[in-house]
Amino acid sequence: MEEIKQMRSEEIKKYQLSSSQLVFIIIQICVGSAILVLPRTISETARQDSWLAIIISGFMWVLALFIMYRLASRFPRQTIIEYSPQILGKYFGSLISVSYFLYSASTAAIIARHFTTILTSFVLPQTPILVNLTILILVALYSANMGFKTMARLHQFLFFALAPAFLLLVPAGFEIDLLNLQPVFGTGIKTIIKGSFNATFSYIGPEILLLIFPFIKQKRKAFKYSAVWNLSFSSYGLQ
Repeated sequence: MEEIKQMRSEEIKKYQLSSSQLVFIIIQICVGSAILVLPRTISETARQDSWLAIIISGFMWVLALFIMYRLASRFPRQTIIEYSPQILGKYFGSLISVSYFLYSASTAAIIARHFTTILTSFVLPQTPILVNLTILILVALYSANMGFKTMARLHQFLFFALAPAFLLLVPAGFEIDLLNLQPVFGTGIKTIIKGSFNATFSYIGPEILLLIFPFIKQKRKAFKYSAVWNLSFSSYGLQ
């Protein structure tokens, strides 16, 4: 038992992440192809109150992050796969573990398919989707095999490499007409709440905290860093 704990400690130390690296991981996970269709998805429901729906969905994710943080804090050296059986028992705990795996796998598959479709349509129209998809999967498998720390460094590099693209939003900011936001609450509270649920699916990704929490060096700052980024991402969605 002591040998297992020692091996676990060495593994955690080897792949330990800083709080800033956690932020970069969450950024790259959240910002995906879903952000391209977010305005249309919400405006079809909440119309001029879409900005309220985005803010509400951002706070909903902050609440979810707080719950995940409190849960993970009770088992600081274990992942959700490991502590689920301790909370719910062998069978229900295993069901949660399998559900988390299936959810992650299906989400990754959907995102990969959407990404390669967009890539093929606008950047590499002469390249078959299967080729782009295969390259994407191979790169993902290679980075995952190198460990969390290598993935975090890759995400950090990609963030600064792609950050100049956000400057494209600056000219659009001068074209904002606040009259388009009126009448505020004109669509009704129920419609706004419904739109916020639609926006919530565009923010999927922070739940990875349940898996990588043991590898975070400054665990007390994990929620603060994750929440600040999530609210910042909501602000980006308002653009």
